[in-house]
Amino acid sequence: MCCNKRVLHLCHILEKSAKLKSKTKISIRPFNWSHSLKMLIAICILIFRANDVKAQTDQDIAIRQAQTGEYEKAGLYFLKEYNNAVRMKDTFRIIQSSRFLGNVFSLVEDSLNSHKYFKISVAYAKEYKDSYLYFLSLTALSYYYSSLDQPHKAIHYLNIVIDLIQKDDNVKIREDTLTIGVAYTNLGAAYDILEDYPRALKNYLISAEYCNKFEKPVAELSTLYRNIGHCYTEMGDPEKGLVYLQEALNVAVEHNRVNDIRFCLDILYKWHKKRGNYDVAIEYLEKYTVLKDTMFNASIIRSIEEMNTRFEADRLKGEISDLSIKNKKSTDTIESFSLWILGLIIIVILIGFVFVAFILSQRYKSKNRKLAFEKNQAELKKRILTAQMNPHFLFNSLNSIQRMYLEGNTAEAGGFMSDFGTLLRKVLQYSELDRIPLSEDLEVLRMYLGLEKRRSDTDFQFEIDMDGGIDPSFLRVPPMIVQPFVENAIWHGIMPIKEQGMIRLKYVLKNNYLECTVTDNGVGYENSQQQRKKGHISKGVHITRERLAGLPNAITITQMGERGTQVIIKIPLTA
Repeated sequence: MCCNKRVLHLCHILEKSAKLKSKTKISIRPFNWSHSLKMLIAICILIFRANDVKAQTDQDIAIRQAQTGEYEKAGLYFLKEYNNAVRMKDTFRIIQSSRFLGNVFSLVEDSLNSHKYFKISVAYAKEYKDSYLYFLSLTALSYYYSSLDQPHKAIHYLNIVIDLIQKDDNVKIREDTLTIGVAYTNLGAAYDILEDYPRALKNYLISAEYCNKFEKPVAELSTLYRNIGHCYTEMGDPEKGLVYLQEALNVAVEHNRVNDIRFCLDILYKWHKKRGNYDVAIEYLEKYTVLKDTMFNASIIRSIEEMNTRFEADRLKGEISDLSIKNKKSTDTIESFSLWILGLIIIVILIGFVFVAFILSQRYKSKNRKLAFEKNQAELKKRILTAQMNPHFLFNSLNSIQRMYLEGNTAEAGGFMSDFGTLLRKVLQYSELDRIPLSEDLEVLRMYLGLEKRRSDTDFQFEIDMDGGIDPSFLRVPPMIVQPFVENAIWHGIMPIKEQGMIRLKYVLKNNYLECTVTDNGVGYENSQQQRKKGHISKGVHITRERLAGLPNAITITQMGERGTQVIIKIPLTA
């Protein structure tokens, strides 16, 4: 009973948080060390950096907009501020506005623009010869490399930052305890990615000391404590790690940080399961499952609850109606018992017959409602999976259009926006369909590749090899099955290399499925996995595996030699 109360309490916290999230349009992602660090650092930098320069009303508003998730408005303001500063050759404003732009683009995961403006901020700050501005810009750039799992570059810049903290005489640096704590957190995260846990722990603990200097505990301590607990566990002191993991959960609950609560429950479940504490592990797993299901399937749950309520109401209404008829018949029979004994027997027999027929009818209706309920539930889940496909591409494309207009590239922005609108209409149209002709799916894929090529300035070619027995206009496939793998080939395979990329698709018809092979000449799947965080799983690939769960080994990913990747996808020919 105690466990159920705790779960209900956590669900109540979740509902409050979900209302806020629906206003700010921030999506919650699966647990990731660098992502948790990203939210801590980016929000802190945006909130507390208003004292870098003389306070200005418009800048304060833009900072609050970024803090509350209105990234487009904040980015628009800082981009205008940056352009004005460049036109006026105001180095100080260029440094400030470019650093803020890097932060905003990091929050929306636009790595190209984020890196561009962080580098501008560092270059101008170094030339300006203000050690405090240089200190702030280097810390922001190191955060960028930490969040993209490039620990060696992050460590390089952070060593310069730490050297400034320890040796520079600038009073502003020594008084800015928040940014110092951020720098040590970034350094700990970089060593964490490299699995150098002693160094990671050392820097995390220093950062915690700075965070604890504030009068009220900051909510981001939950992430920091969770990282410290992880390091202690990996270093062979799991009991001490458990203390920090539990404290991380306490801080998350105290501040209603639902995403942090879910992360803490998951890692506590794994900690106890690994050590054989199965009763405690199951309790954490139950709480984690409740939060996860509620967060990612809120619309499905609401639909299921509404359907279940209607189902129960109909059932109860039928039972009440049946009881009313039975009571009325029984009352009439009792009143006329002395005169109508024979009629009573007949009536009882009829009532029994009607009752049995009614029960059988109710069972039949109940079974049909249940089947319809399950079918609708499966359809809702399927639509949720389709709706989750690559929202970042859509948002980043809007950012690119906005950037083109602000930079004066009106013709380029108009053409890009027209093609993007056509693609968006087709995606919305196909999201309601189970299957579409293969020819239309390939058309959408070509449009997507064209937009990616123009948006990222990446040089690559695209070829399609179709088996002779396939008629693309006749064969029907689930929409956008291949798109996540083509996206991965561009961003994680071809972009890191310095030569022209090539992506090839080959379709072959098998006995009961269509086989699609996607190959690229990029850095290679295994090499890409080593560059990214250990254990990272693409969300698009995960969703596609669920969509193709009906076929065994539906997706196979291998590296071809020293570089290049091959993905084999089995697409069922029946729904």
